[in-house]
Amino acid sequence: MKPASLRHISGRPRDPNAPLRPGMKMPHQGAATRVYVVSRPDLQGVRGDYFEAGNRLTPGGPHRGHVALANRLWTVSADMTADYLGSEGLRRAICLHPSPG
Repeated sequence: MKPASLRHISGRPRDPNAPLRPGMKMPHQGAATRVYVVSRPDLQGVRGDYFEAGNRLTPGGPHRGHVALANRLWTVSADMTADYLGSEGLRRAICLHPSPG
């Protein structure tokens, strides 16, 4: 009997062309939407939009467009990651912060 930490290892060679887990995308599938977006001239300069499977998505939900809540999330996230990012990382993050509106 295998220890619990090795239970997932079968000893059989894995097909290198198969996803690591059922339901996961292959690398080329995962990259397809990103490649689509960056290669489309009509999408140059588009920022903050969501795409999935080559389609632009409109996120919904009760907090969509809630600027004060977004700013609070940004502030809390910056505070929580300050030790990890250091002052240079925080300076870059502040530059990336989306402006309201």
